[in-house]
Amino acid sequence: LCRAQVYAYEERVDEALRDFDRAAELHLHASELYTGRGMVRLHNGDLTGAVADYEQATKIEPENWRTWAGVAAAYLLSGQLDAAQDAYSEAARRCPSDEEDELQTTRMILDQVTGGGGG
Repeated sequence: LCRAQVYAYEERVDEALRDFDRAAELHLHASELYTGRGMVRLHNGDLTGAVADYEQATKIEPENWRTWAGVAAAYLLSGQLDAAQDAYSEAARRCPSDEEDELQTTRMILDQVTGGGGG
């Protein structure tokens, strides 16, 4: 899992996906596995896979706001705007006040796409 995360950071997509897939085959049930693979899939254009991975991560660690923000981004990029809004709301509900600035990037992108101005 750690090597997959390093590969993802280095943008070595094929190697990252291979190692994330291998970790999943080993039945490693860590939200980081699914969040990391979801991020790689998102950047690689596999929106269906990204949504599935981020959703799995929310099942493993439902209080992790960053996972919900990832789901929101994946839904947004796949054109599922209502689902993106719902996932963003879950992220916002769980986000600690000292990390709200980080979450606002997701909100601004969502508002640009939907024409909204909510928060």
